[in-house]
Amino acid sequence: MILAGPVRDDRAAAEPQLQRRLTPVEVETLVQERADGQTIATLVRQFGVHRTTVMAHLRRIGLPHE
Repeated sequence: MILAGPVRDDRAAAEPQLQRRLTPVEVETLVQERADGQTIATLVRQFGVHRTTVMAHLRRIGLPHE
């Protein structure tokens, strides 16, 4: 088999993803804002974390996350 060019591994070229951990105060704020009606998408942008992170925090304290 002959390849047309060099094999490109995009994972090697990508910068490592940094984890963003919320402080306890940020988690309290996130929870309160969700209880006040903010959308998940708004919280994701506001806190700079992944959607699953927001939902995990909400799930831990028993708030509806959907």
